Amino acid sequence: RYQGLRTLNWGYELVGLVIDQVAKEGWASVLREKILEPLGMTRSGAETGTGADNRASAYVALVDSPPSRVQDVKLSEHTLMGPAGGIRSCVTDILRFYQNLLECLHDQSDSGKNYTLGSPLKQVRQLLSPHMCLPEGTYQDSFYGLGWALTDLPAPMGAIGLNPDLLDEMPVGSIAGALSAVNLFPETQSGIVVLSNTLGLNDCPDWVAQMLTEALFESKDPHDFVAWAKASANSTRRWEGRIREKLDSERTPGTSPRPLEEYTGQYFNSLGNMFIEVKFKSDRLSIAFQGLEVDEWYLDHFEFDTFIWLPTFTELAGSGREALHKAEYFKMRFMASGGNNIDSLFWRHDEEIEGGERFTKKNQDADKSVFANNRTQSIEGLNALRSEQRGSWSR
Repeated sequence: RYQGLRTLNWGYELVGLVIDQVAKEGWASVLREKILEPLGMTRSGAETGTGADNRASAYVALVDSPPSRVQDVKLSEHTLMGPAGGIRSCVTDILRFYQNLLECLHDQSDSGKNYTLGSPLKQVRQLLSPHMCLPEGTYQDSFYGLGWALTDLPAPMGAIGLNPDLLDEMPVGSIAGALSAVNLFPETQSGIVVLSNTLGLNDCPDWVAQMLTEALFESKDPHDFVAWAKASANSTRRWEGRIREKLDSERTPGTSPRPLEEYTGQYFNSLGNMFIEVKFKSDRLSIAFQGLEVDEWYLDHFEFDTFIWLPTFTELAGSGREALHKAEYFKMRFMASGGNNIDSLFWRHDEEIEGGERFTKKNQDADKSVFANNRTQSIEGLNALRSEQRGSWSR
């Protein structure tokens, strides 16, 4: 987020749904026909089988052990958020795409037009033009385009990577198992693309891209990227300790919870498409997102009717989550709003939701009914909706 800018993957998902409706075919088919095939990007696409004959496996880095193999990215043309991260590609195709993008930028800047003959890419000047300033401080002379951080070298880089959150003193887009960095230089018609199949302890592709940038332009005062990489990795290793220290400073001492059984049940959001199941077993409480055993975590009492679920970094990484969340993310605040019985919990999974999103406790039968009736608003429901739309187009 930069000065009011909020980047949300939902925007890409909505664009995909609009393309589905307007084109009367899937967004992935439109992408392939309008962009990928004209540019000769033969190993790129949103199908899960794209490049299956020679594809990198996905990993996440752990603190004190070798990287752990995780499931390959499942986002695709058939899933929710596919338009936001479901495209598979390779270095050759990506270089081909960005070469054409730079050529179109040069041509459209000279001609004043929004298109380039022989290319499917339009309005490139709008994509790569400043739309707002980045925050004052390290990036005070940089700007934000449409998906791009823009600056004039020599200047700090990496503004929209993951490293700024790891190094406050640093003078300078991701899925578990996939991380990349792209630096383009319009004046020299050159660019750098770094792809990684591991979500590491820092944004390694960003460091490598910056290091290659200095080599490309023969910087006379190169920076020590190895030292920065080590420092940012160590910052990630200290993540759990920082979160626990923050929570300890906020805790009200000497409070006790109710009998733990009073907190158990299924708690639904207002749409009924997301629920958190609270269980009591082995003399402890646990939460299971969507009731899934693979996404179940123990709760520890924090204060009053608030509990915390705080995995280790290794556990968090193994579940495909990034260790970038703040302390509030791990609090589950129960409330008895209508009397003495616990009837809701609040979870601040999004910093923009002051106080957290409310999840209301319902009886078990009602839970199943609500969840079933609202299935079309859930991830599975939206996926089914896409398939249903495609079926109606073919008919």
